[in-house]
Amino acid sequence: MANNVIGFAGIDKYEFILYLSRIVFHLGKKVLLVDYSESEALYQCIPVPESLREAGCSIHYRGIDFLLGKHYHPDLGLNYDVVILDLGFQGKADIVSKCTSLFYVTDLQLHNIRKLRLQIPAEGIAVNLIIKDVFFCKIKAEDIIEEWKQ
Repeated sequence: MANNVIGFAGIDKYEFILYLSRIVFHLGKKVLLVDYSESEALYQCIPVPESLREAGCSIHYRGIDFLLGKHYHPDLGLNYDVVILDLGFQGKADIVSKCTSLFYVTDLQLHNIRKLRLQIPAEGIAVNLIIKDVFFCKIKAEDIIEEWKQ
C-alpha cells in the first residue's frame, strides 16, 4: 500500500479529488484514483471505453491512473506515491482503515450530515471535515460539526 492513502467520504466530491490529484501529479508524484462510490462519478469523469470499464483495467488519463474500487487491491498501491479513494457514503471499515487521512465531505443538508455519522474511522487516521456550498444563513459551520459528532 502507498504511504499516502487519502480517503474522501460523503456527498459527490469528485471535483476535489480531481483537483488534488492534478496538484500532486504536477509535484512529480504518481497518483492512483480509486472509485468506491455508489454513483461511480469519479470514474465517469473520464472517457472510458465500455470494453475497458468492465475488464478491471486501470485507465491512464492526463498522467493519473483511475480504477473502480471493485478491481482495487492494496498491493496495487505500492506502485504509487499517493492513492486517493472516493469512498462514497458506504465506506467499508476495512478500506477506511487503510487510509492515512480521511476527509468527510458534506453540505448544509441535514440528511447528508447524518449519513456521515455512520462512518467510523480507525484509530490514528487524521480526520477532516469539508463543508461544500456554504453561504450565509442561520446554519453555521459549528452547528454542522456538532450534528456530525452526535
